[in-house]
Amino acid sequence: MREELHRPTIRVLEILECLADKKEGITLTELSTITGYSKSTIFPIIKTLVEHNYAKSDDSLRYTLGFRACVLASAFTNSSQWLSLIHQEMQQIVDNCEEVCQLGVLDGDHVLYIDKVQSKRTVQLISYIGKRLPAEKTALGKTLIANLSEAEILKIFSSNQKNININKLLNGVRFVKEHGYAIDDREVNEETKCYAVALYQHNKPIAALSVSLPFFRDTPETNQKILQQLFETKKQIETAFNAYTGTIELVSR
Repeated sequence: MREELHRPTIRVLEILECLADKKEGITLTELSTITGYSKSTIFPIIKTLVEHNYAKSDDSLRYTLGFRACVLASAFTNSSQWLSLIHQEMQQIVDNCEEVCQLGVLDGDHVLYIDKVQSKRTVQLISYIGKRLPAEKTALGKTLIANLSEAEILKIFSSNQKNININKLLNGVRFVKEHGYAIDDREVNEETKCYAVALYQHNKPIAALSVSLPFFRDTPETNQKILQQLFETKKQIETAFNAYTGTIELVSR
């Protein structure tokens, strides 16, 4: 029989997740609405998080993650040799393409962004590690979903509460299977285009790698350069993955 989880700890974790999702900050009232907990329940938790620098507040009492939470995230990233290896390759992509490179994993019907290398360009995609987006709208998500059967895709995406165009999703998956990469053509952001490839270990998708850029910079020449760089990097990373006999997990489940 499964033991009951510790409810006070769950409350703390849910509040931290809300802070991570609301980069612009969130009020006590908004936290109460999202979590379903009363403000009197949330206040001592958020006060303790602030005191220990896991959260911080501005003059308008909007709360965001504090620097100690960032330290934990950095420790997680640095603890994995695989994330370190991939990050180096991502930096190479950014150096060559001068656009943002991101790494994501499938988290249910969403994509969780677990690493990012920003370019030095003035106009670029603004995102952050820890962000979650609907998998069916992102290039990262589509290329990871493509490993699933149509029956599995229907089971995951037909049962949720969102209004999803299943035929469009399946067509996107078929494109990935035919061409080896996925495209987000202004689906998440109307001014941004994104290309992604999945990273496999022994025919199992481990994560996906993407390059995002403003739509006005997406010329045929740029498109070709980005895809060439993604496929070359994919080959290098998968060579390392497949030489390893153990199971690779970039995020603990």
